[in-house]
Amino acid sequence: MVCVDSDDYMPDQAVEKILNFWKENGSDQYAGIIGLDYDLNDYLIGDPLPNQKTINLIDLLVGKYPIVNGDRTNVIRTELYKAVAPMKSFEGEKNFNPHYMHLEISKKYDFLVLNENLKYVDYQPGGMSNSMLKQYYNSPNSFAETRKLYLSFDNTSFKFKLKHSIHYVSSCILAGRWMDVIKEAPRKGYVVLAFPFGIILSRIVRVKRQMKISVVIPVYNGEKYLKECINSVLNQPYKDIEIITINDGSKDNSVDILNKVAQTDKRLNVIDQKNHGVAYTRNKGIDIATGNYIVFLDQDDMWVTDFLTEDVINEIKQEKCDMVSFAYYQANQDISRLKLIERQRKIIDHPKENAGENYRHHSSYMYNIELLKKYHIDTDEYRNEDERFRMKCIYFANKILYLDKAIFIYRNNSFSVTHGNEDVKKVFFSSLEGYEKLRNQSVQYQWLMEYCDNTQLRLLLELFQNSSNKECAIYEKTYHYKELWEKHGWLSGRDKKEWKLYRNNRKFFVIKSKGKRFIIIILRYLSQNRFLKKFYESKKYPLKRDEVNEIGKNKGIISNS
Repeated sequence: MVCVDSDDYMPDQAVEKILNFWKENGSDQYAGIIGLDYDLNDYLIGDPLPNQKTINLIDLLVGKYPIVNGDRTNVIRTELYKAVAPMKSFEGEKNFNPHYMHLEISKKYDFLVLNENLKYVDYQPGGMSNSMLKQYYNSPNSFAETRKLYLSFDNTSFKFKLKHSIHYVSSCILAGRWMDVIKEAPRKGYVVLAFPFGIILSRIVRVKRQMKISVVIPVYNGEKYLKECINSVLNQPYKDIEIITINDGSKDNSVDILNKVAQTDKRLNVIDQKNHGVAYTRNKGIDIATGNYIVFLDQDDMWVTDFLTEDVINEIKQEKCDMVSFAYYQANQDISRLKLIERQRKIIDHPKENAGENYRHHSSYMYNIELLKKYHIDTDEYRNEDERFRMKCIYFANKILYLDKAIFIYRNNSFSVTHGNEDVKKVFFSSLEGYEKLRNQSVQYQWLMEYCDNTQLRLLLELFQNSSNKECAIYEKTYHYKELWEKHGWLSGRDKKEWKLYRNNRKFFVIKSKGKRFIIIILRYLSQNRFLKKFYESKKYPLKRDEVNEIGKNKGIISNS
């Protein structure tokens, strides 16, 4: 019997190799076979095993062989596994190492040595220590039980006993089992000696496991609002934050602003690169991030004052969620007026199996960095890339936490017009292609397919509104979307009317769309008048900044600073 994780795999002919080796050398006096692990680049992880017929796992653990480190694959006789089963478990913990069972078996049996690759492991050198620290903190009872086993071994060195006594004390303290530390210890004298060191280690682990937030800010010619954006993050009450700013080939003074702020706060990481676009930049931020959760922030937006507090962090830690969604503010350009987009606190388990109604709105999210790296979730290069990124995360997430506290302030462009030039049309088609790919990846979830269909229809409608009658006919032949709206009921009433108008009278639809664009352009021109602009913003953003400040004192609302 051999255990293989879902993200690992055995090489070709590995099973045949094991069977043949056991047929030639195996017997009831051996526990099984121990072999080597390799990474996905076909490199050995650690050191090879000693060049001898058998080895004892306990001897290997306590350092009786000249081996520094390495991962191993254990192939064990099934009846021996059953003899030590079931594997121990502790409520709320899931990281009890099966190596415990292997060591129990090794008390009576040795293993045959097979110095060959038996398993490929998705090995990440940079994440090994962080992962182990996380397991140490989240599964203290499991680690304490393992250390008890280590301390039960005979003929081990003073260093070995003291080391694992310290870890045993530390794990018991993290588990809240102060009274059981001495009582359950196999070697009480060593545990008493290790007690003060175990206390220190437990405190170090708690500090290192404090949740860290990574904020990724792509920067391109953002000098106007950049400093305000960065300071809104740096000035949060919670200080365990890293800001990754990636200058994407700016031609203004953005880099100078970033470097100046970085000199006063080491939490700001400035990266300068040639222009690659927002998708490449965000993906680079994901690769660099070292936090537990990651947030994407645009250079012209900002965080709400006093949003990130210990209470918010503790709530996120307690729920152990993959994604966190927050309320947010929409604002005009100078943030003198705002509109609150509210959220209700709720938790959604297994979101991809639920209806997609919960995810159709724009929202501000934190993402668990482990989710992104485990499933290799990245930002694609098509239009609306942030929305598709969010939907891909929902597809793989197990839990989403919705909080009613506002985090972001988004500056809205009051009158944005999509012009019918060739470049914009290419953008539309690339976006349609992006949603088509996402749709094909999610055929088992009807709500996500419908979401992609709906979004494609909206994009196609917008494209048709900015195209000639002849172009519309060409686009229809290119894509199959013309019948989608009849299959799914996700389109709003207005969009349904637009589609019916387009289907029934395409020429009138184009004329109407051009008239609508003309009106928008006129409104855009008139909006430059400060009186009309003031009137428009008072309707769109009902909350004055000063009013919001007064209402939101001590509640995380923006300040005047």
